[in-house]
Amino acid sequence: MEVCSVLRAESRANFHFKIWGKTRNINRVDSDPLEKLAHRICCILEKDLKRQQPSKKKRNEDGTAEKIPSKIPITSLKSFGKDLDLDTVSIDDALRLKDLTLHVGEASFRCIVNPPRIKELAITPKPMVNFNAFVDCKALDAKNGVLFKWYSGEMTESPDMEKDPLVLDTIRTGVDLTCTKKGVQKPTYFRPIGETKENRLKIDKELEDKIVVCLACPIVGNGEPSISAAATSKLPVSAGPGICPYQIRQKQETQRRYYEENSDHFRVVSYNILSDGLAETDFSKDGLFPYCSDEFVSWNHRSHLLLDEIIGYNADIVCLQELDSKMFRGEFYKTLETEGFEGVFTNKSTSPEGTCALWRTSSFEKVKFNEYPINGALLDKEESLFDDLRDVVMKCKPAKKMTDGKEVSNQKSGQLILQLPHVLQVLTLRSKATGKLLLICNTHLFWHPRGSNTRAVQSMVISRLIKREQEILKKEKGEEVPVVFCGDFNSVPERTAVRYLTGETVYPNDLDFFTSGKDGILRFEKEVRSPIVFEYGVRPLPKYSNYVAPFIGLLDYILINNLDYVESCGDFKHEDVTKHSGIPSKVFPSDHLAQVSVLKFR
Repeated sequence: MEVCSVLRAESRANFHFKIWGKTRNINRVDSDPLEKLAHRICCILEKDLKRQQPSKKKRNEDGTAEKIPSKIPITSLKSFGKDLDLDTVSIDDALRLKDLTLHVGEASFRCIVNPPRIKELAITPKPMVNFNAFVDCKALDAKNGVLFKWYSGEMTESPDMEKDPLVLDTIRTGVDLTCTKKGVQKPTYFRPIGETKENRLKIDKELEDKIVVCLACPIVGNGEPSISAAATSKLPVSAGPGICPYQIRQKQETQRRYYEENSDHFRVVSYNILSDGLAETDFSKDGLFPYCSDEFVSWNHRSHLLLDEIIGYNADIVCLQELDSKMFRGEFYKTLETEGFEGVFTNKSTSPEGTCALWRTSSFEKVKFNEYPINGALLDKEESLFDDLRDVVMKCKPAKKMTDGKEVSNQKSGQLILQLPHVLQVLTLRSKATGKLLLICNTHLFWHPRGSNTRAVQSMVISRLIKREQEILKKEKGEEVPVVFCGDFNSVPERTAVRYLTGETVYPNDLDFFTSGKDGILRFEKEVRSPIVFEYGVRPLPKYSNYVAPFIGLLDYILINNLDYVESCGDFKHEDVTKHSGIPSKVFPSDHLAQVSVLKFR
């Protein structure tokens, strides 16, 4: 007996079955009498009778066209073989009965409520040779998981093509729904290329220029019903970049096995991944990396490399800067979730991009999370911790106003910091191996070349926020909590922001207080020291982490407090970075280089 799947939600029932070669979906209110369901089925079939021509989808299992009866069949529902009164029994009452069957003429269906099913399915829009294509799959009631069946979409038939008409019907429905890109030809035949229980498939060279198709099937026992779904890539598979320098770098790294045997060790990655929104601006394309073609600036290209690189470092903690909010909500973050990560995201006010801190759930668990707008600490006059910094900033000339009274952004004003949307993420984790607490801090400081004065004050605000958080935890937990501080500081090591954080005393005559002209001079009355002193978590310091047309230098850091350094990733070969003039490029997905370090609890 065929199956009629009944999906129930919010006092409605959707009857899903196949008759006359077509899949029918009939949605009714639970309180409706069965007669309304029967009437709706009759109306739908009556339309087919009027056409009197089977559509392309109306096929028997042997592939022949299915004939439509000459008259509308009678619809009935039964329980244990006994007819139910269509006028008095509601859909809700009927679905509570056991052994419920639907009969439409000579066709009979066993009604199954909420079988395992695929609700949403999407795969990587543009797969790439030698990289994984990922599936974003939302399954319901699939307690045993999902099996992913992969196909190569073909335009010509061969003996090894999929033949099962029920499978083909599901695949073709998925093709019609998802292969919609203008200029992309929809495949007609489908060649099986593999099955996986993981939501990914590594793309072989033979699939280049093909449309990739994925059929997601809930795993059920023999004879148990389920509802599968299919989806395609929006674009054909593109040629990959070949071996990327980060892949060579990863092979040189100590394998995860080494520090899994040392439970007090953990690996950290800090990476500015280059926001898709920022990468596509004229400022970036024409000014920062004019040497990089649009093809390699595209997120469709870079996302493959970024995911492969981040996952390949086998880190326990990953701090990202310039992650777009849509990427955190979409496939990028979901892929990292399937790799065992959980994360928190903070965008910069109204900006579409922000920072993201992730942790491997097998290594750490979240205790709490706070996010602090850096300018908010200065704007809040009740925050006495920042009174001296606030006084210094407020003594600067404010941003200029236009004749109509509207305030304009003034890069030279010392009060610019009050307008900037930069944030500090403070994440408290607990190690599952040792039970020890760990503070993870992540930020992205002001970018402007003449903004060293602003970054200096930002670093001072941040150091106090981190120290206060550390002291609160010490009071609550009775232990000195170590800190990992990651970020793109937009400052080379010689600049005040970094010198201050690493323990140097900053004096009132510091040159960085004068970098933006007379309107931005920061007039400190005495020297300033950080309440928390950090050490470098990457050693020796790389020569650079940013290599673009107008600038080459080290901007990205992993800083540590109350932790021991174990080892860090080696530098990329200079000739690899400069092979295509700079980064990003065909083999480097960002204009920054990832910082990687293995650390140890004391």
